[in-house]
Amino acid sequence: MTGRPTSRAKLGSALRVLRKWSRQQEAEPSSPTSATMVTSAAEDTPAEQPREPRPRRSDVTAAVAAGERLRAGLAWEWRQLDLTPDSWRQVLEGKPDLALIEFTRSGVPGWERSAVDEFVHAADAAGIDVVVWVTDAVPPASARPLANLAKLVCVHDKSVVDAWRAEFPEGKVEVLLPAAQPFVHNPVTGGPGDRRQPQGVLIVGEHGFDESEAKMFADVVTPALKPVKSADFDVWTTGRRPEELDGNGVKAKVRGTAGYRRSVELASSYRVLLDAGRSHRADAWRALEAGAAQTAVVTLPEFRDALPPEVAEHVAAQGTEKELRGEVVARTWQTELRDREALRLHRAIMTGHTYDHRVDSILAGLGRTAGRPVRSVSAVAPTNRAHEIGNIFDNIGRQAYPELELVLVLHGLDLDDAELRAQAADKGVQNLTIVHADRSLTLGMCMNRGIEAASGAYIAKIDDDNFYGKHYLTDLMAAFDYTDAGVVGKWGHYVWLRSTDAVVLRYPDAEHTYERRIQGGSMLIEGDLARSLKFSDIPRAVDSDFLDRAMADGVRIYSGDRFNFVSVRGSDRTSHTWQVPDVTFMTKTGRLVFFGDPRVHVEV
Repeated sequence: MTGRPTSRAKLGSALRVLRKWSRQQEAEPSSPTSATMVTSAAEDTPAEQPREPRPRRSDVTAAVAAGERLRAGLAWEWRQLDLTPDSWRQVLEGKPDLALIEFTRSGVPGWERSAVDEFVHAADAAGIDVVVWVTDAVPPASARPLANLAKLVCVHDKSVVDAWRAEFPEGKVEVLLPAAQPFVHNPVTGGPGDRRQPQGVLIVGEHGFDESEAKMFADVVTPALKPVKSADFDVWTTGRRPEELDGNGVKAKVRGTAGYRRSVELASSYRVLLDAGRSHRADAWRALEAGAAQTAVVTLPEFRDALPPEVAEHVAAQGTEKELRGEVVARTWQTELRDREALRLHRAIMTGHTYDHRVDSILAGLGRTAGRPVRSVSAVAPTNRAHEIGNIFDNIGRQAYPELELVLVLHGLDLDDAELRAQAADKGVQNLTIVHADRSLTLGMCMNRGIEAASGAYIAKIDDDNFYGKHYLTDLMAAFDYTDAGVVGKWGHYVWLRSTDAVVLRYPDAEHTYERRIQGGSMLIEGDLARSLKFSDIPRAVDSDFLDRAMADGVRIYSGDRFNFVSVRGSDRTSHTWQVPDVTFMTKTGRLVFFGDPRVHVEV
């Protein structure tokens, strides 16, 4: 797999043109991956920032015959050609690397069986690998002769893979679970939970319910929703309206029918998804999409069992009406419960359950090398305080992110390198680069010295006295997979005022948004940008100066969640580059949340 074909700094001006153009259009944008704002059951309105897919693997061309969800998710992963009954001959003439066909209970979406058979035989004769992705509950025999000629058959339900292998013993059958596309399903769309509609939502799939799922809905879900006020819960369908929605307590909550584009927005518009609208038990697509958008998910035990264990761990499930309702209500109104659980769910999905991961599996199944982009991070930490070096080692040593280098810039400190390396190793720091900088250099120049010595594809600016939680870098690096930012960090963040032990949450409205500022000690920068823009040769305000110049060059700045980071203000304000009194943090833009050590609270 190759890296991004173009840096975000270079894409900045093009994206501004695209956004300006989109606002001038009266019609809905044509891109199948553009999110839409929820308005009414009869109208779709363009999202504020539509984006065209920017393929990760520009060296792979795939012809795809699938429904809108799969086409939209896969379009970001390779150069994609739409296969239709009218165009497939021309597509084959272009010799794509592979053809991917989705198979559902309705067959191949938009295709007649005879046309599918003709295409598959032609692709086989042309030597083009055919991959079938079964995304629905269908009997294996119904996939003949499509599956017989496929180089690889992927089934989304691990419980039926043996049956498929028995049906096609000569073929290659593998499990390929549902997935989410971060560029489509992400927390940017809806923002943090408190900014979302204060409701739960249930979305029923286009095929309604299979028999056992219909019984669970009638026995548990309908009575669970009956006492819930209509203003506190919405129900949407994505296809025909099943009769189960006419039950007492549910009917009044049905808001309308949402196509695929609107369902994308729905998954990130509400505080909690009640994942009880599956047509069959393995139909976990919407749960993963909502989780990728950092929407809390509540489901039924049978449905949670069909989720990957590392995802299921962060999804609440109850099998009785009272307990199921309680889980939904708790996540609707309890901010800390919802936001923490949703972040862990998001992290689990980003780590192993995106379309990026699924395409890697497909390519590996075809015997193709699935290379990875360079994702290494160099944490640059300048310090002129020997007593804070242990804190730096603690912060880097606890990081879960694997591809990590610490670049320690000793600003006027004459310390023994061998002793520092031994101390770092004891703290779990595996990759240490030491840079000696003269005391006369400014902070900006110390940062540049560190960047020059850094080997990472990304540069993290680390302050020597702050706290960085275990998943700090993991979560910020993930933001590069769903934003077009060149710099990510935290503007909504906690500050620990050691003089009084007060903990202030600054800029709580600035989570999951594009901002002009982020906290200087939380900056994570694309390496090419950091090396080309550089920090200015100034003693302080280096962070705001860098951000201002980056924005002037068209670079976007993204502020993530508030967790896993604390800006620590010591009792002696003169020890900081920003020498302001503690009262500076007690403004309208900050909220004093509690007193005491915040490190356990912020680590999620």
